[in-house]
Amino acid sequence: MIYPTSLTNYYHPDSIAANGTPVSILSGPFILKSFVCGNTKTINGSSKGGFEYKLFDGDDEIFRVRENGGDFTYGAVFPRYSFSFPLNGIRISNSLQASMSTVGTYINATAVGISILYQR
Repeated sequence: MIYPTSLTNYYHPDSIAANGTPVSILSGPFILKSFVCGNTKTINGSSKGGFEYKLFDGDDEIFRVRENGGDFTYGAVFPRYSFSFPLNGIRISNSLQASMSTVGTYINATAVGISILYQR
């Protein structure tokens, strides 16, 4: 009988500055089952624009999500996103890296609270 391996949750302790180079989260190989990330920024009234998270396997982009929320005010500026990858997940062969970028006046943002669920 073959039993599936258990799932492990990894919390990345550091934040990722917007518009920088991708940051290494966890070395592979493993199967990525879910990705959770929030963001924070300096509040100076409302912000217009948006942000984007990208995930990489080494240098290859494997996943991207963009939020173009229009006007962000204090109550809406700290969204937390959770993505579960269906079926068998996404195979990470090299290393999982993540980056965040911003557009418009949505500036001084950082990706925080990065947590992944994975299987080795």
